Amino acid sequence: MSLPRATAVGATSLIASTPAPAPTVTAKPTATVTKTVERHVYRAPEEPDTAPGSFVDDRESAGIRAPSSWATDTALKVCEAWPAGRSTSSTDAILPDGGIYDDHLRDFSDIIESWFCPGAQP
Repeated sequence: MSLPRATAVGATSLIASTPAPAPTVTAKPTATVTKTVERHVYRAPEEPDTAPGSFVDDRESAGIRAPSSWATDTALKVCEAWPAGRSTSSTDAILPDGGIYDDHLRDFSDIIESWFCPGAQP
């Protein structure tokens, strides 16, 4: 008696099948990072086109420390008084009220004249 022959449908192979090839891996290039660095240049503010000095600067340079609003108001009063015939000695009497010392009276009157009423000082 003979053994039945295996057919292709039910046949199994005793030989191991060949494994499928592994997928190919391609290396990715290294990413390039670009960094933008902002550079700030700080400049001093531009000075306005004005004449150097001011009434306040001249007062402070002379060592006169009086409230600015009082000094300006008083300068305007003195400039009204001089052309009206009042003397510097009479206008000097109101200057100590704002803190003007006796040794600054002449300087303050000169500064008033130069900034508010040129040529008006008697």
